Amino acid sequence: MGVRAPRYTSFPSALHFNEQVTAADYAARLRDIALYEPLSIYVHVPFCKQLCWYCGCNMRVENDYGRALRYVEAAASELRLVGEALGGAGRPLAVHFGGGTPNYLKVEEIAAL
Repeated sequence: MGVRAPRYTSFPSALHFNEQVTAADYAARLRDIALYEPLSIYVHVPFCKQLCWYCGCNMRVENDYGRALRYVEAAASELRLVGEALGGAGRPLAVHFGGGTPNYLKVEEIAAL
């Protein structure tokens, strides 16, 4: 091909993030989801034990497992907030864990999420 293309790690891409979408806008969009609309959930685990030379992901080498536990608590809290905003709407069809290295977490932490 010989053509350089961007590497997308999110949609919309980070270049399109802005402050114009508020928490209220986000909650309103969640409320608009139809009762049985299919959903996919992505949980980003940004921790690794070491840096891989090819990695372009949002991650950090972390030796303090307490930081990972605090992250799991925050992610679980966010998932609860989204669940409350959905009010029973939506139907999760898939849950994806990415990172970083998702298996940096213990099975119990992944199960808690």
